Order: sequence, then structure tokens, then C-alpha cells
Amino acid sequence: SRGLCDPSRISALQEQTVTVLSENSASRVGRLLLLLPPARSLCRVTLQELLFKPTVGDVSVERLLGDMVRATRPT
Repeated sequence: SRGLCDPSRISALQEQTVTVLSENSASRVGRLLLLLPPARSLCRVTLQELLFKPTVGDVSVERLLGDMVRATRPT
């Protein structure tokens, strides 16, 4: 199947992300969390254009996130 489908895996990744962000930049975590609701209202294509295209090129967010998850799985 396409995308992230395992709720427990998604939750674990979210927790891991917040932990790493908190360890490296605690003051930014709160600001980032406050930005989530407005960011969710933006169109997915707009977010791809603004955030990802300048750095990784014309790659879908789904593919990029999937690649990142696979890269972090223990072998």
C-alpha cells in the first residue's frame, strides 16, 4: 500500500521527531507545533513547491517521506 498506514508506527515516528527536536532546539518545538494547523490548510502541492522543490527537486512528499522511513528502519 502507498503511504504510512500503521498507526502505531506513525505515532512512534511522531514521538521520535518531537524528542529529537526538543533535544536539539527546545524553544522551536512549540513554535513548530503552533504552525501545524495553518500548514494543514495549505494545499499539498503548494507545500511541495515551497518547502521541498528548491532542495530536493520535483519529488512527491509521499515518496520523500517513504524513503526517509525506510532509511531509518533497522536492518
